[in-house]
Amino acid sequence: MVGTDFWFTFPLNIGATSSTPAPGDNQIGVVSGCNVTGYYEFPALGIGPVAFTVSPGAATTISVPAQDHTVSEQIEGKGIHIVTDNRVAVYAVDYSPFTVDGEAVLPTPRLGTSYVLQGYTSSTASSQFTVFATQDNTVVTMT
Repeated sequence: MVGTDFWFTFPLNIGATSSTPAPGDNQIGVVSGCNVTGYYEFPALGIGPVAFTVSPGAATTISVPAQDHTVSEQIEGKGIHIVTDNRVAVYAVDYSPFTVDGEAVLPTPRLGTSYVLQGYTSSTASSQFTVFATQDNTVVTMT
């Protein structure tokens, strides 16, 4: 989906631990069919706003430090905000030793209030998910 305003976070990659840190920066990709200017900010790490541009048909890659940004089992203020002057598609890639996770990022106006999750359980791992709120004092109910 395309839009001009995005809020998201990187979920904890199941391969990440304090003894096996991510091998480098994680990446955000921004793609459009036209010339775009925009900015991103990552308030929890004191980053931004940082300006970027996108050329038609090319992906602009934004590198985000892999440490201290993923979230797990607690409420944290680790959102990344992207704003552009024209419609773009955004994706994120999370690197950890032996695994890579990717996600399509939905535009903020397209975020809903009801979701269905599909998961799995095996002898070595289980599914995980991240809930991200774009506003303070959001109430989440899971059934």
